[in-house]
Amino acid sequence: MQLLAHGFGVQRKEWHVCKQSASGFFRVYYILSGEVTYRDAEITKRLDHGRLYVFPAQSPYRIDHDPDHPIECLWFHMDLFPYDVSHLLELDPSHPTQKTLCALLEALICERREGRWKEQLYFTLTDALSLLICRDPSVRRPDPVLMRILGYVRENLSSSALNISAVSRRFGYSTAHFIRMFREKTGMTPYRYISLLRLSAASKFLLEGQTVCEAADACGYADVKTFSRAFKKSYGVPPSSYTAFYRPQA
Repeated sequence: MQLLAHGFGVQRKEWHVCKQSASGFFRVYYILSGEVTYRDAEITKRLDHGRLYVFPAQSPYRIDHDPDHPIECLWFHMDLFPYDVSHLLELDPSHPTQKTLCALLEALICERREGRWKEQLYFTLTDALSLLICRDPSVRRPDPVLMRILGYVRENLSSSALNISAVSRRFGYSTAHFIRMFREKTGMTPYRYISLLRLSAASKFLLEGQTVCEAADACGYADVKTFSRAFKKSYGVPPSSYTAFYRPQA
């Protein structure tokens, strides 16, 4: 499990989430107030207060709120590799079996409302969340072959030699078969998966103070121009401006 981003508060009036393709991470919201609606290909659901919602990483969906009653939530973007949440997951942290989780949520909310917060509380809470989510019977674990492939990609993410042809050969597939198999099992092409991981890692490195060149190199980009084009296409701003424009949003 990796915590990618987190935040707390009332979202802006224009806030919404429109996820049209696989993203490589899960949104997790603990909703405190607001009128919020979730929609996907199968369901339309109003989200309740005092519940934890885990949104799918691979399937398209949309979340909207009433601007006059905006969402207030504690939110996380989490990488739950190698698990897969295929549909909206609703959890009740107030259930008697979840006393520890409920206490952590309340402590973190209290900290944030008082204008202070402890980073360690976030990591403790996300560890507890990860255990709870991964125990849910509807959460899927990829088959052993795919797990080895995904693990190999992550371990070699910083290598500029990492590409679809190289990974295909490494695991004994033709390129065409590998792309087809990967898309069937993950909902995205291997090229998109590698790009998402690289750009996500790069955004974190930039926020930690690395230069554009250092972030590009650390994420396996052969040249800065290619990295900058890909980053701007994904994030809407060039990597050199990312820290100035960055605003965490649920």
